[in-house]
Amino acid sequence: MPAFAYEALTPAGKSTKGIIEAASAAAARSNLRQRNLAPLSVEPTKQSKTAKQAGFGKPRIPRRALTLLTRQLATLVGSGIGVEQALKTVADQSGKPAVTSLLLNLRASVLEGRSFAQALGDYPNVFGDFYRASVAAGETSGQLGQVMEHLSGFVETRAKNRQTVQLALLYPAIGPLEWTNISVGRGTDAPFEWFGAPWINARELGATLNAAALPGIRFAPRHLTPTSSVHAGEECAGVELIVTDRDTFDAGLTAATLATTLERLHAAAWDRSRLPTLWGDPAIVEQLGSGMDAHAVTASWSAALREFRRIRERYLLYD
Repeated sequence: MPAFAYEALTPAGKSTKGIIEAASAAAARSNLRQRNLAPLSVEPTKQSKTAKQAGFGKPRIPRRALTLLTRQLATLVGSGIGVEQALKTVADQSGKPAVTSLLLNLRASVLEGRSFAQALGDYPNVFGDFYRASVAAGETSGQLGQVMEHLSGFVETRAKNRQTVQLALLYPAIGPLEWTNISVGRGTDAPFEWFGAPWINARELGATLNAAALPGIRFAPRHLTPTSSVHAGEECAGVELIVTDRDTFDAGLTAATLATTLERLHAAAWDRSRLPTLWGDPAIVEQLGSGMDAHAVTASWSAALREFRRIRERYLLYD
């Protein structure tokens, strides 16, 4: 059965959201009423064929979520549980609406008679060519459990390697914020890949940063609760930094854009007095206070950067 995202009211009048399986939207509403919930909205989580062809709403999940669900599916399928039941079990345990709806839609496709690999083909942005080809080979050979076990190891290794590279790229951009009253993700599952604070408007910040059209990076609103460092134990609204092109990503311009955007949106709450400690140039405080934009900030250090590169040239061993 397909999955539906719903919002409903509890008997106490509180709003609740979730994912429910049902044969239709009407059946989903009926199921919610049987749970003593008053449905406010019920929407299918699976895209229509027209929407897919237009390229709208391509689903994505964090690579950590893909790593975890692959490992869980490998364990369940390897123990002899059918794919459709394994998908349902992992979906029920997920706790993440995007992952739950994805898994339930995959399960619906399998129950309709499609192979697991064919169902995965509806989500090429989540499950790449190698992933789908491996599953297809496992189904054909009757060794899906063993193949999923090998695949989970591959996904975990790739995720670790990507994280190492991404952290190296992102640290110069996000690191200077650490000495201000902003969490840079320490004590979360996204250190130096996310930043936030209780007083940030995540949607507004994400939309503003994406509107800057910085090369090689995009931003996604996300709420996290750090367990250590700044704002430990507090729910923080912020944005996740996602590198889309390592070759064009500009850490300096990104850092300047983060700083100028925070100044513009949250000047009253953001304490930038200690920003120069890791920024390396005390002039940044005055530049932000004067309303200088990100490109002007980066232009202010261009001469020093050219001189650094000139000196560095003699020590480079490879082109």
